[in-house]
Amino acid sequence: MPPREDKARLTRLRRGIDRIDAELVRMVTQRHTLAREVAELKRNTGTERYIPVREKQILARVEALNQGRLPAGALAGIFRDILGLCRQSEKPLVVTFPGPEGSISHAAAREQFGLSTRLIPSPGLAGVFERVAQQVADYGLVPLETSAEGIGDHALEYFLESDLTITAEFYWKVKLAVAGRGVTGKPKRVYVQEMVYALNRPWIAEAFPRAQIVQVPTVAESARAAAEAPGTAAICPHFSAAAHGLDLVSEAPGSALSKELRFLTVGRSMPVVTLADKTTVAFSLLDRVGVLDDALRIFRRRKVNLSLLDSYFPSKTIPTVTFFADFYGHATERSIRRVLDELRGLSSFVKVLGSYPVFRQ
Repeated sequence: MPPREDKARLTRLRRGIDRIDAELVRMVTQRHTLAREVAELKRNTGTERYIPVREKQILARVEALNQGRLPAGALAGIFRDILGLCRQSEKPLVVTFPGPEGSISHAAAREQFGLSTRLIPSPGLAGVFERVAQQVADYGLVPLETSAEGIGDHALEYFLESDLTITAEFYWKVKLAVAGRGVTGKPKRVYVQEMVYALNRPWIAEAFPRAQIVQVPTVAESARAAAEAPGTAAICPHFSAAAHGLDLVSEAPGSALSKELRFLTVGRSMPVVTLADKTTVAFSLLDRVGVLDDALRIFRRRKVNLSLLDSYFPSKTIPTVTFFADFYGHATERSIRRVLDELRGLSSFVKVLGSYPVFRQ
């Protein structure tokens, strides 16, 4: 039994925690009330419901107030849920992602929009664009690089034929784990998504020298297969393992999927200027020597910084190539409008796919 003075101190500490809990409830309730007033103003003025730059500013301010006293990112997760709760004052936000449930896109949508958002899977990227266009969902979240999901399409292609726009970007570093149900010792069979296997073949061979390695199309499929076969394991994100009721067997090496994945939010209207924006544009050029250099010279002359340039060949029979470019600035700014006007003089096709706030961790 602890000494009497220790029991008295423990009682005082617990009462202090209870008082703080009561104050937290009061403050969160007060914040929720203010959020309802903001929601009413948005409804009256027709303002965009989800403003990612505002949320980033809140999370950055919270992290600054923390001053390193709590682990990095700890408060961000708590405040994302508070922000999601307050968004319910406006009406539950509905976000769709390319399914299935338990996929990397599902986990990223939860990470970006919070637990209070209603998340619904769609059949591939086409399903995401269809549901946002038909207003079944307020927003969609699509991975720019889709090989980790087993999706063969390029997300930017869908913006070419759509009236929808990119309203936000989100970078996320996925952590992988070895998970299973009823695993004792080394599993005899391991399910792994094809790209994850290709990137981690040496580690997998060393960690599971006698196991049968089964490659599957998606990380969600790897978790589902392991859930249906007790004693086997999956190499998958923590979120996928939890979604399928798997137990953690071990952590994958930090290098297993160390690259940050980029996700784009699909919406119906372009965000306003924040002075820390990025624009994504598509433009087509005739496939001839020097034409790309002519286009890039426009950006250099206007001192506009390109952060991404990717090519896309829509047809093997048409002698044109479409380029996707990211650059800093908003499409409504005068300097950017001049770049776009000059680009239209050189290109057969120019389309702004979105202007949106630059993502900040």
